[in-house]
Amino acid sequence: MFKNINKHYLTLHLIVFLWGWTPILGKVIQVGAMPLVWFRILITAIISGIYLVVTKDKIQLSKKQWLQYSFVGLLICIHWLCFYQGIKSSNVSATLMGFSTCVVFTSIFEPLFYKKPFVQYEIAIGIITIGIITFMYRLEPSNSVGIAFGTAAAFLGSIFSTLNGKFILNKNNSTSAAVISFVEMLAMLIGLSIYLGFSGYFNQTFFVLTGSDFFYILLLAGVCTVFPFIISINLMKHISPYTANLTLNLEGFYGIILAAFLFKENKILTPTFYICFGCIVLLIYINALIKKRIHKQNT
Repeated sequence: MFKNINKHYLTLHLIVFLWGWTPILGKVIQVGAMPLVWFRILITAIISGIYLVVTKDKIQLSKKQWLQYSFVGLLICIHWLCFYQGIKSSNVSATLMGFSTCVVFTSIFEPLFYKKPFVQYEIAIGIITIGIITFMYRLEPSNSVGIAFGTAAAFLGSIFSTLNGKFILNKNNSTSAAVISFVEMLAMLIGLSIYLGFSGYFNQTFFVLTGSDFFYILLLAGVCTVFPFIISINLMKHISPYTANLTLNLEGFYGIILAAFLFKENKILTPTFYICFGCIVLLIYINALIKKRIHKQNT
């Protein structure tokens, strides 16, 4: 059993590494956050639909399930918009710093949604994390926009990941992760298209992409979205939303390292920034050690 747990954690880390490239691609892609997210959703929905056809996975959902998955899809859409707006308005590192607060919100939402007691050490880690973020927000006002959008993305991310975990763990729910993913993407596409249509975003220039932008969005949708998204939903059968979201902070670690290497962001960020983010990464490993110790005590 412990070997299976290690396998699930390794799979999670592979997914997190792939997601670590999403902010990098978001920075490289030249179009704004709105068209970036819309094209990402469109391509992801198409690939997900093709996957369902190939695997012959049928969509058989109740009205309640359609509404539930659609609601989560809209949360994911706003989550993506906040995330990429932070990157476009500020920089990759500041947005990822704010995004690391996912653990704070999940330590609250998971007990509430799963109707289980709050875990003291999870709350403690969450309080320390939010303290670090608040310190950085006040210390470096030039990065405040990115931190704010990243934090908003984390808030929404903790909600939808916890809800997806609850859906997949429901014994009365036999819906596959691929179907859940497709329905959520479809809701995202319809919801954002309606908003963009009424707000006047849809025009000739909106649909114009350079060859490089199209390639990077295709990479973002296929490699960094469809595969990780479906697998991450399945992983919720074996890993708690709190641990998943805490490990997702490594997305920030990978992203910041890549941003320093590719965009030289290390030249515009202070040593204090990296010290604070290092403390957050340390919290991830403290959580892992505690989880491992609890597991050994229970076996």
